[in-house]
Amino acid sequence: MRLGKFKIFTFVKPSSTATMFSHVIAQFLSEQLGEPITWSADVGKQDLDTLVVVAGGSPFCGCLPALARGVLRSERVIFVQNDYHSKFPTPTGKGKSPYRAAFRLRRKRGMSDPDWWTTLEEKSRLTENSALINWNMLAWNPSPTLAPLNWDTLFYYGSWRKERVPLFDKYFLRPFYITYVANNSGRFEERYPRCRHVQTSRQTLVDEMRRHGAGLFMEDPESGRHNTSLPCRFYEMLGAGVPMFFDASSWDTMKRHGYDVSEYVVNGPRDVGNLMSDRKRAARAQRDWRQDFRTLVTEDLMEAAT
Repeated sequence: MRLGKFKIFTFVKPSSTATMFSHVIAQFLSEQLGEPITWSADVGKQDLDTLVVVAGGSPFCGCLPALARGVLRSERVIFVQNDYHSKFPTPTGKGKSPYRAAFRLRRKRGMSDPDWWTTLEEKSRLTENSALINWNMLAWNPSPTLAPLNWDTLFYYGSWRKERVPLFDKYFLRPFYITYVANNSGRFEERYPRCRHVQTSRQTLVDEMRRHGAGLFMEDPESGRHNTSLPCRFYEMLGAGVPMFFDASSWDTMKRHGYDVSEYVVNGPRDVGNLMSDRKRAARAQRDWRQDFRTLVTEDLMEAAT
């Protein structure tokens, strides 16, 4: 379904140094679709065929009333999402902000419900013109030289979420190997003093992961329940040449996406120790998974937009 006259809206001003991956997605959309990003009250100043709303940072938006006008002045609204934590308005929601109320008004006026360009399979089936797009593939940025793997240390990075704590506890309360955790929240340092802790940015992440012998990949229950696409860290570690050890919780998801990880599955810290000595062979084998992921996500976007 063609976009016609459209705008791409982000809740905050785009930044190349921001940690939120939504900034990467918005910039990619702008480049591929040939439309500048809008984050100001200009979003509500004209009628549109399509308004594309990129998830991320809505509490910091300074123009929600204007965005509400933009929603009501657009024939079609598309939500762009890569995280099940993103909270979007619904036509039956009870949110009181003008922005959330606008979607109730759309339904009351007989306008279409929002479409989704999303990493969540369940959301991609909500409307006929929604699409499953793995935005996380945009994290693919292969290093010119692969990680040297000189150190037998385990590396993990990811957001602190309560549904992940049981998995974190399994590996980080009593780590068998020297384990580094990268997160800027402060919560990991407090709960897991036996790990070593580093801070990274999106710009320094690859350099940090290349200092370690292997990366830990785990899937929390919510990700599995929503049938999400593979996360950014899969493509980032693969691009850096760091071998991945997969917690057993992620086995089914990896299989569903076409990756046989049976040789690299771990159930706890001691399994990590057993695999670490074979990490260079694992890294060589996992190189077979590398492909031009950015082209794949570009093709999916263009198919959804035309």
